[in-house]
Amino acid sequence: MKITQEYARKVIEEVAPLVEKVSGLKTDLNNYVVIIEKSLNNMAWYSHPKTFTYTEEFLYNDDAFHEITAHEIFHNAIFSKFPNLSDYKNSFYSHSLDCLIEGDATLIQLNLRNKYYKNSNWISSSDALLWVNILNKEFGGNREYINALYTAPIEELVKIFRGDE
Repeated sequence: MKITQEYARKVIEEVAPLVEKVSGLKTDLNNYVVIIEKSLNNMAWYSHPKTFTYTEEFLYNDDAFHEITAHEIFHNAIFSKFPNLSDYKNSFYSHSLDCLIEGDATLIQLNLRNKYYKNSNWISSSDALLWVNILNKEFGGNREYINALYTAPIEELVKIFRGDE
């Protein structure tokens, strides 16, 4: 499936309201950029500047493209709501924060897969699925509790994702 900027923008605009509904967070899609690259292995979201990057030749189906775009849009919502998260990205706590951010984005995308993108043929990483399982076990998928983790003391994340009691 060949991806164009126009198609990616259409999907972003279509999926953003679904992400907002499921996550309870607002996205910030003012003045974002879409970059299509030939050799990119992954799709990604970068907060400065607001950029979605996609590989030109997407190897999965249309539902998978929507689902993975939802994952990246959720990153937009998280970093829009909690911009100070980037302060921790290169700290001692980076791993625990990554577990929360990637696990939660995967939780959102899987929720949307179950509702809208049932024909997705994309497989999440085993690490991301482990973090989804931790979030589900600890919080039962409750968005209010999970969203509160983004403002909890970072040591709480370490306890949750290291299994410390």
